[in-house]
Amino acid sequence: MIRITAGDHQVELTSGTRYELETVPKYFVKFPDFTVATLYRSGMVKSIGDVDLATFRTLGGSLVVLETDIKTGGYLTHKVTEEDRRRFSAVMDDLIEIGECFGQGRQSSIEYFEQLEYEPDVPTEEEIRAFFRRIKSPGELESIAARINALLGPMDIVHPTIGDLDYLAYSLSSGCDGGCAKCSFHHVRNLTPRSEAEVQAQIDLYRGLFPARERAQFEIFAGNHRGLGIDFELFSGFVEQIRIGAGMSEGRVFTFCNAEDVLRLNDQYGMKELERRMLKMGVYLNFGVESGSCQGLREYGKNTSLEAIRQALALLKRTRIPHSVNIISGTDWENHTWATVKLFRSLYRPGDNRPMVYASEFMDERGEIDRSLAAQQYQMFRNALNDCGIYVFRYTFVPFNTLMP
Repeated sequence: MIRITAGDHQVELTSGTRYELETVPKYFVKFPDFTVATLYRSGMVKSIGDVDLATFRTLGGSLVVLETDIKTGGYLTHKVTEEDRRRFSAVMDDLIEIGECFGQGRQSSIEYFEQLEYEPDVPTEEEIRAFFRRIKSPGELESIAARINALLGPMDIVHPTIGDLDYLAYSLSSGCDGGCAKCSFHHVRNLTPRSEAEVQAQIDLYRGLFPARERAQFEIFAGNHRGLGIDFELFSGFVEQIRIGAGMSEGRVFTFCNAEDVLRLNDQYGMKELERRMLKMGVYLNFGVESGSCQGLREYGKNTSLEAIRQALALLKRTRIPHSVNIISGTDWENHTWATVKLFRSLYRPGDNRPMVYASEFMDERGEIDRSLAAQQYQMFRNALNDCGIYVFRYTFVPFNTLMP
């Protein structure tokens, strides 16, 4: 642990925390009010907050309030208040001022204390001074966000399994042909693959933002709404292009699909070959089940069937492909809760490859949520499914480059 005094500012700096092991190298700057700023060593801020609640800034520029659900490991997003924005801005201003103190040779001191057990290394004084001078200002962050958004286009949500891991988002396709009538995200209703040149432009941008040793450890979010909906050979080629071009050799690949994609790929390759290729790529799948009730699927407007969902889950359970699914809590569709529980309990036995399940609160067309019913159904899902080895997490969509209202 290192205590830093620069001008009127006094902060503590560590090179790790007990909560993060073997991740992209970062520094954690703790302020006297216990606010913690988490920054990549190249100077990009990841989050500002504390252990339980963080104002989280994605590389796309979004500000969201992200709460860690300690009991389940899930993540909840909340409306960003003006106080949240002021807190974020105030901390960023303080960080920039500390950097200016070091850059201008103003009065400052760096005191070393014991190296904590979870700190991977201890930076030198020059490394500390250089780090603070590298921190991106709010204006630079806005410029970077605009460049990323221009290249990626709308990407409303990130893969839920990522949580608050370190990831770089790539858009391998645009649009979404899901057609879900009650989906919160309405963009172009067709799915169009990106070109090799468009993916290369994204690679070039990230190469300019992060050094090679950082890029190598980032996870890859291969978006956007249904990244695996495009031709699998094209998808695989894009991932290889990112691995080589961006030097992202270590990170896993998180992507969305739907049940029909799993069935289509099984028809094309067979599950054994598909399993081999996905494991080699490090793919983590996620798709929306939403409900085990036929009426529920109709109410939501999904252009899929319960039988297709069941078949896709049955195929995946006989593989080692990591996957997760989303379900909805807080809706009164006929037999929704028990039909959804029955779907999972009837499918899985000990030894099967079981998905993680993310339960999200349902928002109706008026933007209203029945939180009491959602909490009740979430608890029912958790009690009924955890007993058979399926872990249920609370989750609300974390946006990538769409500002929360």
